Amino acid sequence: MKNRLFLIILILPFILSGEMKIGLALGGGSARGLAHIGVLKALEENNIPIDYIGGTSMGAIIGALWASGYSAVEIESIFVRTDIQNWFLETPILERRPINYNLNLYPVFLSLEIKNGKFILPQSIVSDKILNLKMYRYFSEIDNAIQGDFRKLWKPFLCISSDIYSNKLLVFTKGKLTRTVRASMAIPIVFSPIESNNEILFDGGLYNNLPTNIIKDTFKTDYVISVDVSSDKKSLKRADLNIINISFSMIDLLTKGVSIDSIKKYGSYIRPDVGKYNGSEFNKVEELIKLGYDAALKVIPKIITDIERREKYTDNRKEMIENYVSFDSCIVNNLEITANNKFQYVIISNAINITPGNRFSFRKLENGIFKLYSMGIFREIEPEIESNDDSTLNLTLKAKAVKKDIVGIGGFYNNTAGVNIYGKYERCNLLDKGGFVSLYGFAGNYLKGVASNLIFPSLIYTNYTASFYYNYLIYKYYSVWSNYYNYHYNSNLDFLIGYNINDKSIISLFMGFKYKKIPDMSFFKTYIGLYLINYNMSILDFNSNGSKINLSISFNFPYIDYSDISADNINLAETYAKVVGDFLRSIRVTDNINIRISSEFSILSELYKNQVLPDNVVADYVFLKPIESFDYLYDRSLTGKYEGGIGIATRYYFNKIVYLQNKNRFYMGSNTIASYSPTYLYGTSLDLGFTNLFGKLQIGLEYIYISRNLYGGHKFYFNISVGNSMDKIDIIDKF
Repeated sequence: MKNRLFLIILILPFILSGEMKIGLALGGGSARGLAHIGVLKALEENNIPIDYIGGTSMGAIIGALWASGYSAVEIESIFVRTDIQNWFLETPILERRPINYNLNLYPVFLSLEIKNGKFILPQSIVSDKILNLKMYRYFSEIDNAIQGDFRKLWKPFLCISSDIYSNKLLVFTKGKLTRTVRASMAIPIVFSPIESNNEILFDGGLYNNLPTNIIKDTFKTDYVISVDVSSDKKSLKRADLNIINISFSMIDLLTKGVSIDSIKKYGSYIRPDVGKYNGSEFNKVEELIKLGYDAALKVIPKIITDIERREKYTDNRKEMIENYVSFDSCIVNNLEITANNKFQYVIISNAINITPGNRFSFRKLENGIFKLYSMGIFREIEPEIESNDDSTLNLTLKAKAVKKDIVGIGGFYNNTAGVNIYGKYERCNLLDKGGFVSLYGFAGNYLKGVASNLIFPSLIYTNYTASFYYNYLIYKYYSVWSNYYNYHYNSNLDFLIGYNINDKSIISLFMGFKYKKIPDMSFFKTYIGLYLINYNMSILDFNSNGSKINLSISFNFPYIDYSDISADNINLAETYAKVVGDFLRSIRVTDNINIRISSEFSILSELYKNQVLPDNVVADYVFLKPIESFDYLYDRSLTGKYEGGIGIATRYYFNKIVYLQNKNRFYMGSNTIASYSPTYLYGTSLDLGFTNLFGKLQIGLEYIYISRNLYGGHKFYFNISVGNSMDKIDIIDKF
């Protein structure tokens, strides 16, 4: 009898406690954390029960999605169809940036914000605008349902962060998923921290990269499956030389490793073979998921032996969460916008295009916010959604405007052009009406002078835009055939009023004044005309499909000073027309091969019948440039009244940063049509280059052939250049 009583007392706690409680711990590892998705797929397919889940950093994101009712397959589809690297590069924002923002802008490789007369160092190298919005899209409906209690999720959840202010680890089982998950993966240097209640929250991996013991202690679990996706510390050798990869590698060194023996005593330990991957390799989603899946399958037999219970995973898990409502099924009852002034209010309202009485759309909200960010007026746009009992919702948008000054520095070196440095000052959101002013100062062997741009991207809350441009630049051109050089003085004052057809196209009316002086000629003109541009190309990825079209038609009213030239019987008062156009098509052949086809033309033609346009007006000709060195070379004998050219360039990428390219261009130019006798130019080059922190480094050999030249038709150049490319969408030079 005593033995029976003792046995009952012994097993009573197990009878009262019920079945074994299973936890799942997902470790941090940035991109390597995508392997967690594969582990979840394997667990679901084998009906392994999970009662509690927690994670750090990327493990917190994957874990929170699964705890919120997203299946492993649904999570996989989210990351497979999304290029996460574009979140960090702000590609969705830059792709929507109106094209007029990029006119006549020179790239800088370093910029700093000025506030109250002091330089403000950035908190991070990566903007979190897109990441914050994505977190809100995936978790806001769940936050609305659980009202701050993570135990009310489909599976109770926790995540951890590091408070560097008080030097301690924080465990979150309450709060908003959108903020706590974001805080858990706030990698120092890469992302800005989350500030809350006098706490400065960074990535939880700084204190605990695999929260197995925390899940055990918090949820009182009996068995914990731990998934370790930490680095093997060798990934630094594989990192590409860019600041994002370096920063992800640094966090790998900072995150604390785990003791495998101490982890295994809690249950099962899964270690996908992802340690060799860099934390920034989000482009290898499917590969990493498979590694997680394969690693889990190897441990599943042990888990099945240890855990007798099974769980059948069903669809529609979100509906199992009490008070869950899909926002996309609701009607907008009220829209409230908080902005600085009426201008910003109307801009936000037009961009969002969500009106009360219509069905809500997350996609429309996201696209609208990306468009607002692309305008450069707003620093932060925070949405807040509350559902009502009658299947309606209230949407609130809180916008914080940009008010800052930015200074930057750029430059380039070329063995023909020498060293050239320029500085930039920019005032954003001028007069609190969305205007931008940019000032440049140039100093170098090739280029000296100043340039300024004043842009108002939206007039009276419409797609109309207005811009002012002024520059005074001195170019030092070298002769094609000798070391002789001369200076070209250029001054432009231009005004444009245009219409943004869409984010990639603009059509503008323009007028302006131009002064040009070379040693034996001064040239002054006023002009009016029409300008059209379509730039449907990626500004971040050379190997992408896209096209660029520029076309300008202008009427010019010249005055030419021929003080050193005999100019008898020349009527300088006559007007002439000028047409300039170019087309570029980029074709992505494979992941490593890109082909670009280009064509260009220019025409100077009489507007009135029998007008005589003097041949001496060479200063207004478009100058053909068959190879890269010709950007800094000049020969007036190679200009023509009618010019045209075609070209093809092929670039092969050995990896993300190293490439080999070949360019071929063929041009013709002539001063007459009736007795057409053109000059032919052909140029070819072979270049090896790679991108780096300071732009690109490129070296190559170039060859040109020019017909009917007194000095001989063949010329070879060696070209080396480093720094910012001077390529820009420049409409002033076209005039």
